Amino acid sequence: MMEGEYVITPTSDRVGTRLDGPRLERGKADDGPSSPMVSGAIQVTGQGLLIVMGPDHPTTGGYPVVGVIARVDLGPFFARRIGARVRFRAASLDEARAAWRLRGF
Repeated sequence: MMEGEYVITPTSDRVGTRLDGPRLERGKADDGPSSPMVSGAIQVTGQGLLIVMGPDHPTTGGYPVVGVIARVDLGPFFARRIGARVRFRAASLDEARAAWRLRGF
């Protein structure tokens, strides 16, 4: 799904971290109504680029959401600088919970 390496672009801010990298193909069925948004949600723009919703994200969003960064990883992700490279890895809910406990939360 989101394989490959992405780079944080200079157009990123507290609303969303914009990423440049492999583009995801979208279909016509992806155009739907706005839906509730959470910090860490990964949206796909009409051009196939990724945006990770930040701490000042809007309450709703219209782009499709293809994943959500685990809460335990939000701080380290948002601390990355412009130009930093990032990779995504799918994790189960159990893995995310275990990582949360491991870090003492």
